[in-house]
Amino acid sequence: MSMFFETIRMSLASLLHNKMRTFLTVLGVIIGIMSIISLMTLVQGATDMVGEQLASAGGNKLTISTFGDQSKAGLTEKDLEQFEVLHNVDYVSANVTGKLTVSGGGESTNGVMVKGIDGNYYRGSTDVLLAGRLLYPTDLESQTTVAMITSGLSEKLFGEMSPIGHTVQTNGISFTIVGVLDSMSPSVGFGDMLFVPRTTASNALNFGLIKAMDVYLLDTEISSETQGLVEDTLFTIFNENENAYSVFDMQIFMDMMGEIMGTMNQLLVGIAAISLLVGGIGIMNMMLVSVSERTNEIGLRKALGAKPQSILMQFVLESVFISMLGGIVGTILGIAGSFAVGAILQVTPTVTFGVIALAFGFSAIVGLVFGIVPARRASMLNPIDALRSN
Repeated sequence: MSMFFETIRMSLASLLHNKMRTFLTVLGVIIGIMSIISLMTLVQGATDMVGEQLASAGGNKLTISTFGDQSKAGLTEKDLEQFEVLHNVDYVSANVTGKLTVSGGGESTNGVMVKGIDGNYYRGSTDVLLAGRLLYPTDLESQTTVAMITSGLSEKLFGEMSPIGHTVQTNGISFTIVGVLDSMSPSVGFGDMLFVPRTTASNALNFGLIKAMDVYLLDTEISSETQGLVEDTLFTIFNENENAYSVFDMQIFMDMMGEIMGTMNQLLVGIAAISLLVGGIGIMNMMLVSVSERTNEIGLRKALGAKPQSILMQFVLESVFISMLGGIVGTILGIAGSFAVGAILQVTPTVTFGVIALAFGFSAIVGLVFGIVPARRASMLNPIDALRSN
C-alpha cells in the first residue's frame, strides 16, 4: 500500500514539475468535457421545455375533427355523452369556432376567432387566466351571453383599461366580459380570440353542430386502445363513413418529438466528443515526450529494483490525473456556461447526475486509454540502455 501512495506522490510531483505543459494538456480535456456538458444540458433542457409545453397543450388527449357527410354535418350534444362513458376517458371538451367582427370600447376588430367552449376547455390549466373567471358549466346550461377575451384583443379594444364587466358586440349580440386570458400562454393559442359558451355560439351565433372535440384520458399508456374505442364510436355515429372524421393522438407526437430531440442530443455529443478525442491525443503526446525526457530516471529506478508494474502505474496515474482534473474543471465550466447560454436562449438547462457521471467517465477513460501506450513504453525500457541515454 505504501508503494502505491509513493507512486501517486511521484506522479503528482512530475506533473507539478512541468506546470505549463500540464496546463496546456489539461486545457484540451477541459474544452472537450465543457462542450459535452454544455450541449447535453442545453439540449435536455430544451427537450424538457418542449415536453412541458406539449403537455400543457394537452399531451393526455385525443383530438377529434369532424368533417361530416350528407347525412350528418357534425356532432350533437347527445353524441358527446357516448364518449364520456368510454373506458379510460376522464372527460370530454367540445368546441365550435367562427371568425367574426368584434366591437367594444369604441373600437372594432375584424377576423376575430370566436370560439364556443364548455367548462372543461381549460380544466386544470393554471397559466391562462389573467383576471376574472373562466366559463362555468352553468353558462352552457343557461346559454348565457358572457365571454372571455384574450389580453391582446382586450388591449386593442379597451387599451390599458380592464375589460371585466364591459361588453363586446359580435353578430348583433352583446357579451359581458368575465375573464381575460393570457395571449402569451401556449394553452390559449395565437391571435385575437373571444371565448363564449358553446351552446350560445351554436344557437345564438349560428355556429351549428360540433366540429372539434378533445377526449382527455386517465392513462396515456393505453391511449391506442382508447383511440380504437373512440374511432368505433365515431364510425357508428357517422353511419360507417370513415371519411367523416379524424382522430389524432397527441402522445404519438410527443413520443416522436422525444426521439428527434434524443437523436439531436446524440449527434451534438458526438461532435463534442471529437474535441475530447483531440484532448486525449494531447495527453498521449505529452506522456510520450515525458517518457523520452525521463529515460535516465526510469533506468535509475529500474536499476534500484523498481518493477515494470510500478513504472507502468506511475505513468498511467499521471495521465488519469490530467484527464480527471480536466473533467472536474470542464464540468464546472460546462454547467456555468450552459446556464449563461440558456439565459440568452431562454432555455433552462437540465443538469442530471447521469450527465456529470458520463463526463467524469469519459475523462477517466480518455486518460486511461491514451496513457497506456506511453506507460507501457516506459515500463518496457531496458535499464542499461536507459542509463546510457543522454
